[in-house]
Amino acid sequence: MGRPPKLTEDVKKVIAYIKSRHPDWSVREIEKQIPKFEPSLAGKVPGRTKINEYISNKYKKNEAEVDASGIDSPWHLGILKDYPLPAEDIAAIASVQVWLDGQKDKPYSEPTSIKHWTEFWTNNQMTTSTFSLTIREALWVSKLYKVNYKITSPERARKFHIPESKPLLEFPYRLWYAAKTYADYQRLCELAGTPFDTTRLDEALRSDSFAAFGIGKTKLDLFSEYKTKKDGAK
Repeated sequence: MGRPPKLTEDVKKVIAYIKSRHPDWSVREIEKQIPKFEPSLAGKVPGRTKINEYISNKYKKNEAEVDASGIDSPWHLGILKDYPLPAEDIAAIASVQVWLDGQKDKPYSEPTSIKHWTEFWTNNQMTTSTFSLTIREALWVSKLYKVNYKITSPERARKFHIPESKPLLEFPYRLWYAAKTYADYQRLCELAGTPFDTTRLDEALRSDSFAAFGIGKTKLDLFSEYKTKKDGAK
C-alpha cells in the first residue's frame, strides 16, 4: 500500500482558501471540494485526519494573527500614523478610491474562465461598491502604481506613434485589480502558512499580456504546481 499524500503547500493554500470563505464547512466537505477546486490535486489530497490537524493547529492560529493585525480593515488617511507613505503614493491611492466610488452599482464579477472559480465565490454578481479599499490593498497600490502596463505591441506603437506602455496609475481598474490580486494572495499565504512567492504574478506584471489581472485568468494560476506552456505543459 502506497504512502498517503503529503500536505503540500498547494493543498494548504486550497484548504485555506476554502476555509476562509466557508468557515462552517466540515473537514469531510473540504476534503471533497479540494480536487474540484484544483483538478491537478486529484489523488494528492491527504486524509481527513491530516486536514483536520492542519486546520486545528495551523490555520486557526494563522487566521487569528491575520485578523489581529487589522491590515485587512478599510483604508483611511488616519492609517498613515502606522503606515507612513509619501504624498505621491497617497495621491495614487486616492485615485483608486475615486475610481471605486464612481463604480457604485455597476455590475462586477470575477473572471470565470475556469468554472471552479465561480463555485467558490459566494456571489458571482457583485458590484464594485461591495469593496472598500483595504489597508493591505492600499499598500500594494503604493508599490505598483509606477509599474508600466503594456498597452500595445512595438509594431503598433511605431506605426501609430503611440507609447508602447503607460504607468498603471493611468488605468485605475488595472491598478486596483493588480493591487487586490497581490493583496489577496499575500493574505492567502499568511492564512495557509506558506511562502509568499509572487513569481507568477511578477511574470504577468512584466508580460506582453496583462490578462492575469482581470481577463481570462483566476487565482488558480497562483499555485506553485500550475504549469505554463513555457514550463512544458501541453
